Amino acid sequence: MQVSKGEVVKIVLQFLEENNLKKAKETLEKETGVCLNTVNSKEDLIHAIEDGDWSKVLSELSGVSLPSKIIIDLYEEIIIELLLLEENSIAEKLFQSFPIQKDLKELNQERFYRLKNYLDQELDPQKYFPRRSTRKSRREILAEKFRRATINKKPSRLMELIQHSINYQREAGILTQSKGIFDLFAGSDKMKFDGNDQQSTIRLSKIIKFVEGDYPTCIEYSDCGNYLVSGTKKGFIEVWDPMNGELNSKLEYQKSNKFMRHETSISALCFTIDSKLLCSGTSTGEIKIWHVASGKSLKIIHLPDEKKITCLKFSKDRMKIVVSTIDGILEIYGLKSGKCIKKFDGHKAKINSFVFTQDGKSLISCGDDCLIKIWKIKTSELISSWGIDQRNDNNNEKNDKQDLKYVQKKINFIHLLPNTNTSSPKLMISNDSQTLYLTSISGETLNRFIPSKIKNESFNFRLCSSSVNSKTLYLVDNSNYLYSFNLSNGEFNRELKVHEWVSLDLKIHPNNNILVTCSEDSTIKIWKIFSTEQKNK
Repeated sequence: MQVSKGEVVKIVLQFLEENNLKKAKETLEKETGVCLNTVNSKEDLIHAIEDGDWSKVLSELSGVSLPSKIIIDLYEEIIIELLLLEENSIAEKLFQSFPIQKDLKELNQERFYRLKNYLDQELDPQKYFPRRSTRKSRREILAEKFRRATINKKPSRLMELIQHSINYQREAGILTQSKGIFDLFAGSDKMKFDGNDQQSTIRLSKIIKFVEGDYPTCIEYSDCGNYLVSGTKKGFIEVWDPMNGELNSKLEYQKSNKFMRHETSISALCFTIDSKLLCSGTSTGEIKIWHVASGKSLKIIHLPDEKKITCLKFSKDRMKIVVSTIDGILEIYGLKSGKCIKKFDGHKAKINSFVFTQDGKSLISCGDDCLIKIWKIKTSELISSWGIDQRNDNNNEKNDKQDLKYVQKKINFIHLLPNTNTSSPKLMISNDSQTLYLTSISGETLNRFIPSKIKNESFNFRLCSSSVNSKTLYLVDNSNYLYSFNLSNGEFNRELKVHEWVSLDLKIHPNNNILVTCSEDSTIKIWKIFSTEQKNK
């Protein structure tokens, strides 16, 4: 497959145009002799031709180079229709400004003089419209010609192509799977402060308020970092600008006050790695796959038991979706068939979290049944199942003889630590307590971490998300306090209280020092992480 240099120049021209770099665009067009030659919306152009909205048509086609025959057909149609409306002076001006009038006279004198004669005499509609031909049919024929001859200008095409290239190289193992800010010239992630320094500070940047009676139940960032998406109690899915917290104004359906939505409460969200598709799940077991750019629903799947969905993740090939529910179901559904193709049967209570291993061959899940389970994806085989034994914890030294079930607690989340041996990965686990546990995949507890500086308080960690370079975990407890946990030295720092009401979700931006929380208080809060040096500036 080959790509011409001219097509590459077009992509750069579009980037310059979208970023308002007019002089650079004009210079590049002049030096290369290449013009963008695209329309913003082909469908809008076609509708304008069919409706006879000629001012809009001509405006849309300014700067677009098309075959002479199509341009002649267009101008002839417009001039004839103006004459039929007795707008002779406007028709005359349009004829004089005809961009290829000279070419028409040289190539087809008969057609040129016929059109010119129309301006000099009273036009007979019967002569212009042949039998069985109407103005509507002529417009439809003209619209079809433009449908074939024009190309849509796909937004942010250069950035999209670059992102596809990076995603492909990461999946192929050429680049690391890190989600940091990528340096195109260096071919690696940029080193950037991500809030793991204990001298950092967190500031509230934006509060997104929801209408009375509705609140955000879950939030998710796209892998590219361009979208922040929220799902609400009433079933609405809204796409926000992740930096300023405003409703994304580039999405036409949101401009028209139309939104992706379900009829019941949204309980889980996830993106494909290319950020094109969004999957949403509800409290009644309904799953929808959305094309984010258009807001169109591509697939609907209904779980047979209609149980609340707790977690969703796309498979690596983006052809399957993994689903967990409140009653312990863990299944894989094919997106084409919409049917369950694998079932992992073993949890006896709500599944709170699951992750893929780095090699993509296994699933690790945890839940209210106090168990962590490891599954082989290919065969659905349960490899191992274990719980956290708290009898040796400092706060449980007197309970060594207690029954194991008594000292086990439900597992709120599991976090797979990056850059570890893929054959023996390490997990960070939180049960319903103040302790974080570092374990092996076989269930051996390697270390325990407790915020020692925080005395005489009863709390447990409920939410967790990892920083940009995975050196810091951010956690929210059941009293809505935010903590940072430094993975390199095992130190905790309690930052601030993020909400007054129950905190429902916590996410970190994949490329920037920004975290976002949502709560039953009907708000999403965007927080920025600063180093001491940044704060002083």
